[in-house]
Amino acid sequence: MEVTGLTSGRDVEIGDKSAFGTFTPTNGETYMVSAVVTDGGTQVSFWNTDEGGLTTFEHMIVTSDKDITIELSDGSESFTVSLKAGMTFSCGGQMFTDQNAFAVDTMGNIDQIQIKRNVANGVGDAFVQMLLVG
Repeated sequence: MEVTGLTSGRDVEIGDKSAFGTFTPTNGETYMVSAVVTDGGTQVSFWNTDEGGLTTFEHMIVTSDKDITIELSDGSESFTVSLKAGMTFSCGGQMFTDQNAFAVDTMGNIDQIQIKRNVANGVGDAFVQMLLVG
């Protein structure tokens, strides 16, 4: 599945034209953001429940042209995902954080997404794109 659009004067393509996939969002709302995350800079808030008219979402897609770290939080717990340059990260709006033989620790709905450029390695700033579907 591929999502295309124009953001900040740049063509945005997220996904793969050759892979077929469909989903039907409950309310059809979308929130798309693209931003430059500086090399070795501070964490950038990409979304929280007060932004974009979405209080929660069903599906998220993130892509970046440089290595980044994505932090997902539900207000009481958070976890991070390392995303390599050129790869796509996709998940639902509710995440599981810890599973073992005795219990499953579930996060609630994600209410904040922050992104950071891992290290100042001289490779440059990251151009990051994110799509949320409600």
